[in-house]
Amino acid sequence: MSLDVPYLAEFANAGFIRRFTETEREALTRGMLDAPVASAVWDASLYGVPFNANTQLLWVRRSVAREAGLDLGRRLTWDEVIDAAERTGTTVQVQARRYEGYTVLINSLVASAGGAILENPEAGKDAVPAIDSAAGRAAARIISRLARSPAAPAALGNADEGVTQAGFRSPGGGFMTNWPFVYTAEDGNPIQQDFGWSRWPAVDPGRPSAPPLGGIHLAIGAFTEHAELAVEAVACLASPESQKAYMLGEGLLATFESVYDDPEIRQAFPMADLLRESLDEAAPRPITPYYPDITAVIQRTWHPPASVSEATPAETARLIVEVLHDRTLL
Repeated sequence: MSLDVPYLAEFANAGFIRRFTETEREALTRGMLDAPVASAVWDASLYGVPFNANTQLLWVRRSVAREAGLDLGRRLTWDEVIDAAERTGTTVQVQARRYEGYTVLINSLVASAGGAILENPEAGKDAVPAIDSAAGRAAARIISRLARSPAAPAALGNADEGVTQAGFRSPGGGFMTNWPFVYTAEDGNPIQQDFGWSRWPAVDPGRPSAPPLGGIHLAIGAFTEHAELAVEAVACLASPESQKAYMLGEGLLATFESVYDDPEIRQAFPMADLLRESLDEAAPRPITPYYPDITAVIQRTWHPPASVSEATPAETARLIVEVLHDRTLL
């Protein structure tokens, strides 16, 4: 079976999927980047094999970067990006609809500021919220600033990946955080020549950003009668050759480091080195069997973006505890 990255712990904790042995883990993940593998681990054991992964970059219209005087060769901060958009009369496109993509944004903002949403996610319902912190308030400041800026698109509170892609392609587009499919989708389109890229923006100029982590894990049902054949199937599906083909065909990233050195990959993805670096240093969402509750709380308390304030992280922390202990329904 295939599982989205943040939901693997729920299935593993419930005993629905099979734990890979240490021998299988070594063989199946040798040569893989660290972050995707770490996101497939629950209770110190591997329960999924990364089939593909994903991360986001900051996409910039080269013409706008020139007008703003931005050097895309260096790491930018969110404040620099918003400042540049305001100077050039363009927009900063992010996913901020009340859905999972908005949690992705908030989680990476908090992680980029050196914090986390949960202090000990492995504790399940007894996990301690860590978002009511300086890092959480730094994330809230960025959301609040963008939402109140002239650089905010009109559809900010209803924006998903497709909406932000369309906004970036529009005459007023300037900046966007999104997955690499937005580049490959423009193959053969002259607009692709105006696509520039940089690492996902930093919150603090003195701290590297923690880009988002997405992707799919392959897991085996706990009650399978053909475990050895299932492991062989996973090994085939998740092989470097398979992942390369999927990356070229679908624009979803490989988890094997070596794939990024392949000439065909480097031709299709000129930013391959940055994608590999960003994926290896990406921040997973909280690895907890209660993740559906955690993301629902975040989406509720941080939406709409214009309502976010310095008090939002504290409200989120309070509601997480209430929901995990069945004292409040979402």
